[in-house]
Amino acid sequence: MAELWKHAFLRYMRIHDLSCWEFQQRLSQVRVERTVATIRTWGRKDCIGPEDDALRAIAEITQDPELNARLDDVLAACRQIRSLHIGLGRYLARAIVSSTASDLLPEEEAVLQRVSSDLSTHAEVVTVREIATKKVNVPLNRTNRLLNKFEDI
Repeated sequence: MAELWKHAFLRYMRIHDLSCWEFQQRLSQVRVERTVATIRTWGRKDCIGPEDDALRAIAEITQDPELNARLDDVLAACRQIRSLHIGLGRYLARAIVSSTASDLLPEEEAVLQRVSSDLSTHAEVVTVREIATKKVNVPLNRTNRLLNKFEDI
């Protein structure tokens, strides 16, 4: 269900031979503002979905019959997947921190027991010595990560 918007979006882009910039202009016409970089991420396999206003705009712009008929279900599915994604990320972060601090996983966490008997082998504890104040362009896949200025940029 959550993929329905992406199929409509990609089909529309392909049929009309649009660039992300051109689609951005169409979004602006229905009073939804997104950057070209954001729109570009919508085509990626790992994109759950844009926010509700952008999903509604995609339905309006593409006039995809199935998306428009099931828009409320698509919105709910994307919200639910986003919520699960955030919750699982927080859960795993707590489990990894707990594991590195005590070398033990909580016994009641059966899912994590199946993933790894010791998450600390998959984690590295670091200390942030400095936060750069200047802006640096980095590849999309390197954002929201600790970067070593000599190795990662």
